[in-house]
Amino acid sequence: MRNLQLFSCGSYHLLRGIFAIDADTGDIWLISDSLKLFCYKELGKTCKEHVNLSLEANLESSNAVISLDYVLDLESVYFALRNGDIYKFSVESDELDNIGSVACGLECAVWSPDQEIIVLVSTEGKVVMLSKNCDPISESNLLTGEFGEASPIVLGWGKRETQFKGKAGKYVDLKDKDSQESVNILTSDDRKVRICWRGDGQFFAISFVNISKGLREIKIFTRECVLHATSESVAGIGQSLSWKPSANLITTNRTSHRQEIVFFEKNGLRYGEFSLPCHVTEYFVREVEWNSNSTILLVLLEPLISDTKTLVQLWTCNNAHWYLKQEICFPSVSSPTLIRWNTIQPNTLHILTQSGSYLTYELRTVVTQSNEYDNWIAVIDGCRVLLSPFRDLTVPPPMSSCSVELSRPVIEVIFGREEYKDRILCLLSNYTIIELKHSKSDGNINNSEFLDKTGFYSLSKPFHFRDNTTDISYHTIRHIQWITVYLLLALSYSSDAKEHKIELYNILSEEREIVLVSVVTTIKPILTLISCSDSLAVEFIDGEVNRVSCTNETLSLQPWVNLLYPSHRISIARFSGEEHILGFTVNGRLFLDTIELCSNATSYYLHSHFLLITTSSHYLHSINLSTPIYELPAILPTQSHTTNDAVRRVERGAEIITAVSNDSKVVLQMPRGNLEAIHPRALILTIIAKLLDNREYSVAFAILRRQRINMNLFHDYNPEIFISSIHDFITQVHQPQFLNIFITELSDQDICTTMYPNMKRHVTNINSENKVNSVCDIMVETCEKANNTNLYLLPILTALIKRSPSQLGEVLTRIKNIPVTSKTSQEDALKYISLLIDMKQLYKVALGTYDFDIMLLVAQNSNMDPKEYLPFMNNLKSLEENYRAYFIDCHLCKYESALVHILKCRGREEECIAFINKHELYSKALEQIPTGDGELIQRVSLAYGNWLCSKEKYPEAGLVFIQIGELALALKAYRKSDNYHRVLSLALQLNLPKDSFHKIVYELVSKLKSINEIMTTSQILCEYTQDYEDAIFLLIENNIFNEAYRLIYKYLRIDLLETHFKPKLTETAQNMLSMLIESRTIVEKYVSRLEIVLTNKLEEGQTYFEEGGDIRDHEFFSEQSSVTGQSQTNSISSKGSKSSSKSARGSRSRKKQERKKYRLKEGSAHEDIALLEEIRGVVVRVDQIQDDLNIILDLLIITNQRLLARDLQTNARATITYLASIIPKTWHKHRLITISLSLVHEDGIISSPNLCTGIINVLKGGDLFPAQTDVEISEPLIRSIKWEISYLLSS
Repeated sequence: MRNLQLFSCGSYHLLRGIFAIDADTGDIWLISDSLKLFCYKELGKTCKEHVNLSLEANLESSNAVISLDYVLDLESVYFALRNGDIYKFSVESDELDNIGSVACGLECAVWSPDQEIIVLVSTEGKVVMLSKNCDPISESNLLTGEFGEASPIVLGWGKRETQFKGKAGKYVDLKDKDSQESVNILTSDDRKVRICWRGDGQFFAISFVNISKGLREIKIFTRECVLHATSESVAGIGQSLSWKPSANLITTNRTSHRQEIVFFEKNGLRYGEFSLPCHVTEYFVREVEWNSNSTILLVLLEPLISDTKTLVQLWTCNNAHWYLKQEICFPSVSSPTLIRWNTIQPNTLHILTQSGSYLTYELRTVVTQSNEYDNWIAVIDGCRVLLSPFRDLTVPPPMSSCSVELSRPVIEVIFGREEYKDRILCLLSNYTIIELKHSKSDGNINNSEFLDKTGFYSLSKPFHFRDNTTDISYHTIRHIQWITVYLLLALSYSSDAKEHKIELYNILSEEREIVLVSVVTTIKPILTLISCSDSLAVEFIDGEVNRVSCTNETLSLQPWVNLLYPSHRISIARFSGEEHILGFTVNGRLFLDTIELCSNATSYYLHSHFLLITTSSHYLHSINLSTPIYELPAILPTQSHTTNDAVRRVERGAEIITAVSNDSKVVLQMPRGNLEAIHPRALILTIIAKLLDNREYSVAFAILRRQRINMNLFHDYNPEIFISSIHDFITQVHQPQFLNIFITELSDQDICTTMYPNMKRHVTNINSENKVNSVCDIMVETCEKANNTNLYLLPILTALIKRSPSQLGEVLTRIKNIPVTSKTSQEDALKYISLLIDMKQLYKVALGTYDFDIMLLVAQNSNMDPKEYLPFMNNLKSLEENYRAYFIDCHLCKYESALVHILKCRGREEECIAFINKHELYSKALEQIPTGDGELIQRVSLAYGNWLCSKEKYPEAGLVFIQIGELALALKAYRKSDNYHRVLSLALQLNLPKDSFHKIVYELVSKLKSINEIMTTSQILCEYTQDYEDAIFLLIENNIFNEAYRLIYKYLRIDLLETHFKPKLTETAQNMLSMLIESRTIVEKYVSRLEIVLTNKLEEGQTYFEEGGDIRDHEFFSEQSSVTGQSQTNSISSKGSKSSSKSARGSRSRKKQERKKYRLKEGSAHEDIALLEEIRGVVVRVDQIQDDLNIILDLLIITNQRLLARDLQTNARATITYLASIIPKTWHKHRLITISLSLVHEDGIISSPNLCTGIINVLKGGDLFPAQTDVEISEPLIRSIKWEISYLLSS
């Protein structure tokens, strides 16, 4: 689908001779016919003569140069002469050396593609292979009669001509007949030997005239100069030879009744051919040459008739069809003598003519298409123009919807714009222009018209360029733009003045001429000229882009933008309403002005709403043209094909051919030539949004259905508009099956935020909760209001089923009520809903209606066996109505509904109670039983209470028993609970005997003692058993001295003061005194040891850092935590392993491990942490004593133990005061020292700023390493409680 367009050209004057190109610098090395070596730099601008071979090598002009090459690695020029001499000219030393010679003379010499080997053919028919230093490698005989090592093996399956040929059989006879013709040498053959290499340098082919056989043969050799194969004998093989670099095809020409280009495989077998559009009496093929990437085949045709132009034709192949894309005509006096493709730039052609003109042509592949007019694409195929409208259909090449045959090969096609969009200009190879016009002036054609006829016709006469307007030789006019009906704009190059021109031409319809009216010249080479709407722009070779304005047929240039790199293709793009330049370089970099959008682009296309880009990573990116410029650089790197509708995977090597404007169709061409039409999701969503805004629901539905886009988009794009336009939606979509598709796809999620987050909509913060139910309800309501309700029956049923929960009962009722005259029968409706819901489930719903007509209708239209459902239904008919409903509910496991129906059945109380007990429906039954049926309530409640007892819900069971007056059962239930109040009250209500009552009381006392309810137990003993002594003993044993002292005097048990109360009080006070003295001693000991430990750690850490150690390797840093005592590590893996091991251990094991880790043993790694834990435990115990101190002191004074009380108060005050002062100091010092060892910089060196920050943080009460703290060893606090008695202070 692509054409070859002349991108740029140049013409320079050189001497006649043979040339070679330095691919690195572009310098041209030339040996003239007078045997002088020249170097042309800067494309012929400077010239330097290096060697006169006639003088320095004593060569005569008769010794023709047969080969000239520039070897890049050696920076030397190698050339071979026909007399057999091989010379090397060193560019660095400027010296000429004769490095070898073949005595018998040479016919041909060619270097390998990697310039490591040179192959020579001598006049004696010897093939000699030399290294680049001209050391012999191998030699072979070219004139041998052997076939080669790839000789075919005969298996004895008969002769070739007797074998079945299949469909191609009718053509085989013609080929065989051609082979059997007289195999003679063509008269036009120059009888020269030609050598060509395969692109990888592993094989080379030699074409030569075999005098003994009287024909031209092709022999294929390996890199080791071993004969591989010989071509089969084909009549009329010509002199040309070229090996396709990327394939095993050897190309040559053949002349029979027509001129042909034929191909041979490396095994010598003929592979295929194509015909050239010239007569054998007019032209013969002199040379064929492939470019370096195997995309263009050059054919040089020499005339057989005098005063006839020499033709250079450029062919491309796609889908096994050969297209003639360009034809360059040369006068006989300036016919090409040497043609070379550039090895670095595959599409650059170098030609040297007889007149000494050195021409360079740079070609590019372009898609020629109309501007938004059915997206017509024109493909050049020689004299034919193939036309296809891709808006309506996708025509795979080489086919087309129509074609136009012209008199000469077409080299460029220009489509008209706007008011003349139905016209096409064709530039022919003889530089005449033919105008094609559609047969209908309005340009509107339907499918049948352009399939049946071309739809175009040509005007009577062609347009000619006026002779005095421009130099039109050598393809100098290019990039023609049709800017108005009568004005053309083009680029040209003047070889005489070395100027590049922008020319404006006027089309004179009556004179049939094209006249130059304005020109802008520049020395700076111009790369390309483009037009878009009313904008024109040119790009120069340095990347500068100028805007071209045409006022009163006068051209002028205004600066626009400077691209970062020269681009071989530019376009004018409108982003956010502003015009910008898109530049696409040869290495795949895409720029918007100076912003790089993509560095691996393979093609791009400007759609009406998007910029489409394909990349070498095989993705198609769609960038909305409304995107702000500043967001563009970040779009492509963040686009992901898994989460973004703007990205789509494409086939490897796919490139964009066209994208239909205001549509979603994008046409891609694969490397093999076939086309694929796709619809990128981003383009579809844009089209859908436009249709939904215009409420064109019918067209939108067709697109959504065809492209398999979620139908929720109708609602989620704009819920308010859709709900208000639901009638229009139903009317436009109309078809019930389409409405069913929409309803079945409804879901409560907002797909504009989940599936299509990049779709732009006018509303935000959509609440999609309960969306399905609301849409289904309004669909049902709107369909029911329609005049033809029966038409929308199935959508109504679908909406009722789609609701949550589904209204299946309503669905069955509607199906039952379908009239006989309706187009949709009951059976059809049931068959339809069977696709939406399981028929077994529907049958259960039918049973739940208790309607035999509905039951039978569903059963008959399901897959159920009548032997199963008919007996079941007959049995139901025999039952009473309420009991039948009960039976059906039990069958459907609807037990609560079954309970309602069984309660209505008289005489079935036993069955009812059994049903309640079986399904544990006690609460529901008590709600449904009439209040007048007391007996049933009594029986059900009794069963309910027993069931609660079995579930160990004793308080609830007691309440149930109390409700029905079963106090004994209630007491039994409450005795198993902890509610002693209810037990005692029920026992008193029942008037139990004293022994039984006391038994219950002592049972409660035992239970309360076990849960440490001492005060309650004492109260019960006093109130219900009058056992005052046991009550007092219980209080004294548990150190509740105040209450015990009160009861002693209340119940006049003064004797217990001396026997029990005073001894226990004295013992408790002495124990508290001992504990206080011991606690202070322990704390003093541990605080002293902690200071030693912290001082040692600080000294060790400082010594370690001074010696240059890494703090991350230090034992303290890797194991010690300043706050938690947890083991800390620096590696993530260690943390992970620690976490997994901790998760594997139970809490008991973890506590055991913690105890093992922090030991008080002197010198242990965690001794300071263990000391802190022990100190904290002592402080907590001392702090708890304060709660009881005041009571103990008060009772000691009352019982005349003032000395003991004073000692206790004095020691308590001293111990608490000491702890309150020493604890903050100890914890503060520990934190400071720990911080100095733990706060380090990332490089493992102590960081003073971090140290200071950490210390300040701790002083303010902050945490150290809060993210790593598991169990905090917090600083213990001593509460300030007033417990001292001033009386003791004064005494």
